[in-house]
Amino acid sequence: MKKICMKKALATLMALSLALACAACGGGAPQAPAGSAAATAAAADATTTAADAADAADAADATSSTAGASDAVASDAASDAGADSGARTKVTVGLTNTVQTMTPFAGLNPYYNMILGEIYQRLGMRAEFGSTEFACALMKEYERVDPVTYSVEIHGDIYDSAGAHMTAEDVAWSLEEAKSIGVPGANYLESAEVSGDYSLTIKLINDSLGGFETLCESCMIITKASYEASSDGMSSSPVGTGPYVLAEFITGSKAVIEKDGNYWMNKSATAAPLDCYAQNVDVIEFNFLTETTQMALAVESGTVQMGQWLNESIVADCDAVDGVVAEQMESSQMCEVLFNVTDKSPCLDANLRKAIAYCVNGDLVVQNVLYGIGYVPAAMGKVGQHGNNPAWGAEYDYFPYDVEKAKEFLAQSGYNGETLTIMIMSLPNFVAGAQVLQANMQAVGINCEISEYDDVTYGKYQPANTGYNYDIILHNMSMRGAYLIQTLAQWFDQNWYQDGHNMIGMADAELQALVDACMAPDWTQGDYDALYKYVYDNCLMYQWYANAFTVAHPESVTIPSCARGANKGELLVGACNFPADWSYFAQ
Repeated sequence: MKKICMKKALATLMALSLALACAACGGGAPQAPAGSAAATAAAADATTTAADAADAADAADATSSTAGASDAVASDAASDAGADSGARTKVTVGLTNTVQTMTPFAGLNPYYNMILGEIYQRLGMRAEFGSTEFACALMKEYERVDPVTYSVEIHGDIYDSAGAHMTAEDVAWSLEEAKSIGVPGANYLESAEVSGDYSLTIKLINDSLGGFETLCESCMIITKASYEASSDGMSSSPVGTGPYVLAEFITGSKAVIEKDGNYWMNKSATAAPLDCYAQNVDVIEFNFLTETTQMALAVESGTVQMGQWLNESIVADCDAVDGVVAEQMESSQMCEVLFNVTDKSPCLDANLRKAIAYCVNGDLVVQNVLYGIGYVPAAMGKVGQHGNNPAWGAEYDYFPYDVEKAKEFLAQSGYNGETLTIMIMSLPNFVAGAQVLQANMQAVGINCEISEYDDVTYGKYQPANTGYNYDIILHNMSMRGAYLIQTLAQWFDQNWYQDGHNMIGMADAELQALVDACMAPDWTQGDYDALYKYVYDNCLMYQWYANAFTVAHPESVTIPSCARGANKGELLVGACNFPADWSYFAQ
């Protein structure tokens, strides 16, 4: 069946509008990148969100969309007010991590995508955070020819911010380039062959559920001409087709993006006006505030109007600021303990892994590191993804904090006092969490040390079989796609890396067979139950705690579901609704 995404075209005041019909062919289990982790950002992938292009004039939708429509009018009015005063509206945003590159092939780190998701676009994405609904962006339509082959047509009037016209050649090149670099999600691609000016045939490596959608939402598409014109691979001079363009970038300090006055979707005769790509504010300045106190002071003083992904220690303080609300939203991430399961590490011993899992005090982290804003999971997985079984929490004793049991497993292991390395990314919560883990391990007699890395190096060192950089890794597991296996495959699927080992260093035929069964189009809950049991019995990973995605913003600003677009529920500021009396303007 052919899937078509078309723009509502108003011929007259009462003209008919063409309906957007871009539905996904399932959603499913990924088989990850061919090649080791990209050298630009920690690999994490693909539950992208986009907006549903609902017809605001449709009486059937009128009741449910009244509030959203009012907010949209308010945002338009704010822009008009700025225009009338000769000024451009502006919002300053604080990010709790730095962005080191603007390249379109940086992977799908959520901090990066808060900016890059405004500059670049994808073929398509899921319409809501955590949803299976799929919406076209650069694609006009697509058709599934056979289980692994798709015929794709893009819009014929796509231009990037440099004025370069995008064709099917650019799409094929972007996909192949992403695959060669190792962008997570691009691993689904077998080939992309051009069949016309705006059409191409995409072949996947297999028929796993959700493979096509994950490929589409994982890869930024750019024009080859603009990329080759860049002297640094667009690391500091990105040129995309998104609603905003980069105006200023100071590595480690800030990035400023501005509304593209020639944004192609505003002029297109066929493209659907996706709400996640709205331009509700003219200028967005991102300040990289990696110190927790910096963010708290910036929110309190009004230096930043929106503080994203707040450290839990300052949520209450930010919420107490007059006129500011610290809004807690569902996070796509959960902190997990992963092990190096190779013969290089003492953690090859399953009893040692279980000793570590039982010695971990999750409640201590939630109360003292997350300030009570979070929870300890009762089972592996995340509610809301297909394949997740709520019964697991009652059926399995998911490594509750138990010092005596930890000591029992340690005594059964072959541990001889080696110093284990805990690898983390240099972020406050990781540092604090690692310190708790270190104290817990030392309390039962396991020696350990903490190694901190920036996000690029951390991502590079993740594949255990490429070197001996850690014994234990603290990692934020991100929901990836609509199926639990799309998330778990990042760690357990041996096809993610060219050497035939999975990320934690295993080449295990039994585990791979369980992964493949969950990835199959005819998967059953029994397949997921069997995979869960194997991972649990061997303690291949331990999900430690989950936190919230908290954003401080003025009470007058609202965050619609479409604004949590991009890939992992990160916030696209341009799609937020700003009041008519917004008083911040660019100089």
